[in-house]
Amino acid sequence: MYDNYVAPQQALSSEERIEKWRQHYIDHGEKTGEWVFDPIKETLDDKYEYGRTLLHKAILKKNEVEIQQLVQKGVKTSIRDNSGLTPFQVAIIEEDKKIISLLENLGINC
Repeated sequence: MYDNYVAPQQALSSEERIEKWRQHYIDHGEKTGEWVFDPIKETLDDKYEYGRTLLHKAILKKNEVEIQQLVQKGVKTSIRDNSGLTPFQVAIIEEDKKIISLLENLGINC
């Protein structure tokens, strides 16, 4: 089931990450349509390509549902990527007022 699992210390390319989640969804979430996360294999706060967390990536993708789910699941919001940016700072740089407002409503403002 996790034959293609890569340890969190190793950075995955975007394509590898997408494929991993696609396969995980097929294996576990296809019938329910729910976002599936396996806490045994990884944590919400693992860093991937460019030191980004799942929250950084959700903000860059402008995925409001994923952002809300991550925050509700207790993701750390102050982790900095390799450029020294928190997820909130990434949203500011992207100049996405809708995402900035969402983050502020979720209690994230730094």
